[in-house]
Amino acid sequence: MLCLMFKRVVGSFVLGLFAAACGGDESAYQGARIPVTVMTRNLYLGSDITEVLLSPSVQVVPTKAAAFWATVLQSDFPARAKLFADEIVATSPDLIGLQEVEIYRQQIPSDFAVTPGVNATEVVIDFLALLTAELLARGAPYTVVVENTLSDVELPVAMADGALMDLRMTDRDVILAKPGVVAVPTAKASFKNYLAANIGGATGPRVEVKRGYATAQVTVSNALGKANFVFGNAHLEIGGALRAFQEPQADELVTLMKAVKGPMIFVGDFNSPADRSATRSYGFLRSIFDDSYETLGMADPGYTCCMDLLAAGTTGVNTRIDLVLSRGDVVPNSATLVGGVMRTPQGLSASDHRGLVVTVGLVPSP
Repeated sequence: MLCLMFKRVVGSFVLGLFAAACGGDESAYQGARIPVTVMTRNLYLGSDITEVLLSPSVQVVPTKAAAFWATVLQSDFPARAKLFADEIVATSPDLIGLQEVEIYRQQIPSDFAVTPGVNATEVVIDFLALLTAELLARGAPYTVVVENTLSDVELPVAMADGALMDLRMTDRDVILAKPGVVAVPTAKASFKNYLAANIGGATGPRVEVKRGYATAQVTVSNALGKANFVFGNAHLEIGGALRAFQEPQADELVTLMKAVKGPMIFVGDFNSPADRSATRSYGFLRSIFDDSYETLGMADPGYTCCMDLLAAGTTGVNTRIDLVLSRGDVVPNSATLVGGVMRTPQGLSASDHRGLVVTVGLVPSP
């Protein structure tokens, strides 16, 4: 406890110099460390799908899905992608963990009543393609290291003329790497526990809301040398009524990551408040990980969720669920919150989450 208080008082610079003196999991290494900057960013799928999932009957699903789709279009991801790209260029992270990286596809006319399933192919919005194009236009050609496809759902949607179209929503988590960073995928999977149900009753559309994780073996090099470590990205289920899925997901992640050797940085939207006020998942994670934001003892509470895209400033953001975690000899040096300030021409924020950018110091590899 005294060591933690000392770290909070002396700040990030002295923290990096005197990490070894505080003991714990840190080594006796006192030389120059390799700086590595990481970002976690939830891109926001564009609407709340809860109303669709809670449809009281099969007959109302197309109307509920139409309202969902209208809100997605109004959320204007092409414009929001420009804000995300500006954030990335401004903070220049070596690695980025993205959540809710959607692809929306459509099929007109609908064949859902005849051939229910996931078969729409016409791409309407591809979050990843739009974001990487904006980065490339800014001279920041980040590389896709891991693209982890999770939920893949198709719904019948009522159109204005009374006909139906099929809307397919594919959810992904993605790891991006800055040019010069060597990153090799090592794992990607969905969690064993997830919500699966037929919307509106037994004959309704089948929905499986999957969450998952991905990891990569990374080497970051600079004039001081190189650092080798594992980088991970995850998205856990929301809390509330779905904590029965979230907590087993967190437990599964912890069990899997215990077996991984060497220093690790793990980012994500964990949907479990860091004040431990809602679900036990944050506590599970902390059984093997350090929380960089907490270690730094930041004066700002670091809230990241959640706000309306049109709300003023960061109205409604009152919980810290987007985290940068670490294991091994990893010393956090600084943390910066992004999001909630820049706006699209229509006044939209980039996401309903804020993002977190953290720079850590790693021991040079031999």
